[in-house]
Amino acid sequence: MKQLLFICTFLLLCINSLAKEVVIELYRNYYPEDKAKDNRSITLEPTATIDGNTIRIYSDVTISGFQMSIKDNLGNIVYSYNDMTSSRCYTLEVYDLPEGEYVLEFNIGKDSFYGNFIIS
Repeated sequence: MKQLLFICTFLLLCINSLAKEVVIELYRNYYPEDKAKDNRSITLEPTATIDGNTIRIYSDVTISGFQMSIKDNLGNIVYSYNDMTSSRCYTLEVYDLPEGEYVLEFNIGKDSFYGNFIIS
C-alpha cells in the first residue's frame, strides 16, 4: 500500500513539473500623440506569460482599468476580460481554446500592447 501511495505521489509531481511557463513577447502600439509624451513620465513595461491555460500579466506599477482580449489567427475575438480593480498582476484562466496561434492584446490606461502565443 505504501508503494502504491509513493508511486501515485511521484506521478502527480512529474505531471505538475511538465507545465512550463512561457514568456509572451510583448510589443507596444505607438500612436502619433505618443511622440509628444514627456520623457520624465513613468515607462510602463508589462510582461506576460502563459502556463498551460493560465495567462499572467505583470506590471512594475499598480494599474487599473485593465482591458484584454485574445484573437485567433483570423482576427476574431475568442476571449475578452475587463477589470477595474487596481493590481500589479492579473491572472486569467483560459479554457476551451483549440490548438493554434493567438494574439494577446491589452490596454493599460492609454497604452496598448500585443503579443503572439501558441496553444499546442
